[in-house]
Amino acid sequence: MMKRTISALALVFVASSAFASGTVTVFTKGNSEPKTLTDAKRLLDLVGQPRLATSWWPAAVIGEEQATVTARQQQQELLGRLTALSAEEDGDAAAAINTLRQQIQAVKVTGRQFVNLDPDVVRVSERGNPPLQGNYTLWVGPQPTQITLFGLISRPGSQPFIPGRDVCQLS
Repeated sequence: MMKRTISALALVFVASSAFASGTVTVFTKGNSEPKTLTDAKRLLDLVGQPRLATSWWPAAVIGEEQATVTARQQQQELLGRLTALSAEEDGDAAAAINTLRQQIQAVKVTGRQFVNLDPDVVRVSERGNPPLQGNYTLWVGPQPTQITLFGLISRPGSQPFIPGRDVCQLS
């Protein structure tokens, strides 16, 4: 009797995980309201959507809910350490640390999943089409015309995006 109960529970667990799927909130540049895709079983179910066909995939980012929580906690810890460090410094050093802290605070952090999102690669790659289980957020848009540089550099801010141009070539 106990064996049957355990076997039945194991079967239910395996069956439910086999049919699990992801829910993806999709943000596209130019649209203030996100779209929600439910029941995405595999990555291709997401990136193969016709409404995303004009997306520039090299800049697309997908984040997973729990990883995003962790990344935001890490960002807050870093901001706290920078605040403490700037309090220990004077003059230019304190100003530079505060500038860096403000730049990092403005970054929208996500628990990025490092997976190729190009639909052609996902379609043909043996391991490029992983299952989606849980809650995700996808950010997509057209090829950018501007990029933002930040950090302890002489000229942070917006710069024109030129494909193939090295960051060292930016003036």
